[in-house]
Amino acid sequence: RALGGLVLVDTVPADLERARFRASADVLDGSAQGSTPLGAHGAVGAGVRYGYVDRWLPRLLAPELLGLYRIPSYWDSHAELFRSLGAGQTLRVRWLSSADQRQTELSSSDPALRTTAREEQSFGRLYLQYRTPRVSVTPFVGWDAQEDGLRVGSERAELDTRALRYGMRALYRERLSARLSLLLGVDASGSIARNRREGSLSVPRREGSPYPFGAP
Repeated sequence: RALGGLVLVDTVPADLERARFRASADVLDGSAQGSTPLGAHGAVGAGVRYGYVDRWLPRLLAPELLGLYRIPSYWDSHAELFRSLGAGQTLRVRWLSSADQRQTELSSSDPALRTTAREEQSFGRLYLQYRTPRVSVTPFVGWDAQEDGLRVGSERAELDTRALRYGMRALYRERLSARLSLLLGVDASGSIARNRREGSLSVPRREGSPYPFGAP
């Protein structure tokens, strides 16, 4: 257990008794979230955040300094439906998504050395969680996307990865006696990915290297 670990993150169920709403904004981003009961045994909630620091901060920087800072453009959202089925059984449907983009530019008096780097990534997940006092089953499906681009002078390189993610986590607990318990579980995941690569993200070639890997 010295090389890695497992972090378990859970969301707080929506309030089953009254509606709630909260909004906030600062110089970096703005957000809003709310929830409302659905009858006596259920609730639904949603939230969103949008970043706008990239709209005003670059205007305060000198053009020759823009390449020294990575100013992100981002947003994220979540939604959840909670339902109590009685006898200790609950059903939760959750949605999570996020995206961010960064771009830097290094200007140069030599057009062949002018550099532009761009990074974009996003993900989305849909979870269905069913729980009883003994059993917990959570299947999920979603996507991952990442795109990297680099331009040095007239040389251009891109790497684009799109993946469909799916999987399931299940857990079963049974107390056999006062000193003995049985615990069974499974954690499985898979993906179907499409990768597109054009050029090399290490352009331009290193000095003295006649055959750079992946050069256009």
